[in-house]
Amino acid sequence: MRRLQAASATGHTIGLILLTLTATSAASDTENCVDEHVVKYAAENSEWLSRVQIERTAPAVVEKTLARRSGVVASPIGTGKLFVDQADMTKDAPWTSRVYVVTQSPVANGVIVTVSDHSNGGVRATWLNEKLVFLQVWWGRIRSTDLVLDVGLGRWIYAESADSLALILPLCAEPEARTPRGK
Repeated sequence: MRRLQAASATGHTIGLILLTLTATSAASDTENCVDEHVVKYAAENSEWLSRVQIERTAPAVVEKTLARRSGVVASPIGTGKLFVDQADMTKDAPWTSRVYVVTQSPVANGVIVTVSDHSNGGVRATWLNEKLVFLQVWWGRIRSTDLVLDVGLGRWIYAESADSLALILPLCAEPEARTPRGK
């Protein structure tokens, strides 16, 4: 009988602890919530940007590298090519990825972009037109850098940090309970 009473008291205590933890968790959820899911942009963090190096090189050097690769992406009209050589994520960090880009428009130019010490989100590259390439570099689970490279000039024409923290936090109110902006 005593064992049954002890087990019952222990069960009651555990139940109270779980109830307290649930209430505390619910209270903290409402404190750490957002009104809407948005990505915030700001001037680029110079420390992160220092880990992204642009090397201008002869187009033939990049073409030679691209000839040995599968997965090369042509520019929209076909005057340029790019390839993202992702770091081997099966190995321990730090990781380094390279983006090889060559274009004939408006002038022939080759560029190798080296991104050092990025996260396992890696590096993404997409052609915008025949001379501009958009790159997205992930530094962590919620922080990235958005860049636009002018391949002909071999320099960034756009660089901003993206903060996706609001995307992983719960909404403060259910979507149907929120009122649209401006109303």
